Amino acid sequence: MAGSVVRVVGSPERLADEVVERVRGEIEEKVKAALQAAREILEKAYEESLSRLEQELRHAAREARERVESYTARREVELRKKLSTIRAAAVEEALQEALQRLRETVGREEYEAFLARLIEDAASKIGSGTVTLHPAAPDAEAVKRAASRAKLPGGVKIEVSSDTVEGLGGFIARGGGVSLDYRLEVILSDAIEKARARIIETLFK
Repeated sequence: MAGSVVRVVGSPERLADEVVERVRGEIEEKVKAALQAAREILEKAYEESLSRLEQELRHAAREARERVESYTARREVELRKKLSTIRAAAVEEALQEALQRLRETVGREEYEAFLARLIEDAASKIGSGTVTLHPAAPDAEAVKRAASRAKLPGGVKIEVSSDTVEGLGGFIARGGGVSLDYRLEVILSDAIEKARARIIETLFK
């Protein structure tokens, strides 16, 4: 066979254009696929970034809320303590005022006679030697006057200390290794607690 001849059917230019168009189409499809893949990667990264940001924001919000709650709790505790202190002071002030009015109502003579009877009871129980009276601050002078009028058993001497003790009134008697508590909140404990409860009810109901 003599040499074969390849014959091109149609216009060579048209064939070239078709090849170019086909290649361009394939490239465009690949570009679209690449862009889609890139967009999916970016969207995923964006979503993950948003998710992390949301987590960080929630964590920060939770920490802030916990700090606020902790601060609020501390402030509430401090406030309750302050209110408790203020209320206690108000109650004791009202109780002192009530006792002072009681002293004024019964009269100084009668109240000091009452203290003198308590001193006589203390002297009788201690029995001998020196009995030292430590008055509650509100009754410091009244205890001195009552001691001078108390009728003591033989062998007992009374001294009134300049050192006062805490209390609503009355005194603590010490002698012979014995300590006897004659403060008003002890000897009138039931009545004073009832009075304190009534004051609390009146002031804070």
